[in-house]
Amino acid sequence: MRGRKLWAALLLAALCLTLCACGQKREGPPADAVSLWYTEGTPLAGTLEALAESYNGQLGDGASPVLLRSFPDEESLAAAFDAARPDLLLCSHERAFALYEAGSLRDAAASLGPRTPDYPALLGRYSPCVGRCFFPLGFDTQLFAANGEGADAAPAGLEALLEQAAARGEETGLPCLTAESFSGLLYSMLLSLGSELHGLRQLDISNPDYVRAYNLLAGAAYTGGLAAFDTPPAALLEAGYLPWAAVRSSSLAASGAGGLSVSPLPRLEAGEVYLAEGIGLAVTAREGRSLRSPAAFLAWLCTPERLARTALDGGLVPPADFAGLEPASPLEAVLLDLAEAGEPHFPMPDADFFQNRDALEAELRAAVALLN
Repeated sequence: MRGRKLWAALLLAALCLTLCACGQKREGPPADAVSLWYTEGTPLAGTLEALAESYNGQLGDGASPVLLRSFPDEESLAAAFDAARPDLLLCSHERAFALYEAGSLRDAAASLGPRTPDYPALLGRYSPCVGRCFFPLGFDTQLFAANGEGADAAPAGLEALLEQAAARGEETGLPCLTAESFSGLLYSMLLSLGSELHGLRQLDISNPDYVRAYNLLAGAAYTGGLAAFDTPPAALLEAGYLPWAAVRSSSLAASGAGGLSVSPLPRLEAGEVYLAEGIGLAVTAREGRSLRSPAAFLAWLCTPERLARTALDGGLVPPADFAGLEPASPLEAVLLDLAEAGEPHFPMPDADFFQNRDALEAELRAAVALLN
């Protein structure tokens, strides 16, 4: 009798545990969650984290949330991408265009329908994937930044600025100008003259525009007026170490350098074209995966006001309609002016500059250090 009671008690306990387990909520993401990958340090990464939280907070029952996954570097993201595919990838236009040419993007236009962002027609000239497989959120570009001392003393044109930097270097022996990207600065100089940069000296040396631009940079570096640093330019400006710098707009936003004067990068000749890097979301969902949930997030994110505000929060030029948006800082005012009056120029993935950019940057920095 005592044994039967013991077995009954054990069976009852087991039944209770089973019922309790059935009543518990299962952990883990919903099966239809929208996966979004990005590399740490990519412009807009921090902004997207806040946006995903806002989007998920307003979803109703049964809707698909956005789940973010970050990677420390491009190599680790590429390795994971070879094994699996996220629905969306935050990346540069160069990466998106290359993925499109490789057949690795999905067309979300049908899923978006009339909710597709109204991008300027000029973006489609670079790749037909814009607005279909790749959705730009903003354009990163180098701007001219100056501290209190340098704001009033900076000449208007780039040639005059470099000549004054050369004169100051000769007079004081101290640097007064630097650039976050010397290759970007040189390309911007050629763009203002109506040329493009290959990034290979043997190809560029026959171009008179390249010779003119390179000699201006070399002249300023020869006297020490133009110098290269490992320290971020915005930090050097704030510390008063030098008065002028060419700084990426996303870096200015990330640094919170509110005390600096900001303006478009000076040019050698008048014009509207500026060197840009598009940052946006590429649709990389695997074949067979429904695009309904990724498209719902894209439609929410790419409404005109939210799209423009997202760009400005990340220090980027808005890529589409931005009417009625008031700038919250001098940096945002410059970015809005570029959106209205400027024309972005994108180096293409198969262009010489894209292939040679890193080597050119190292070469230019070494040349500036040698000339100093």
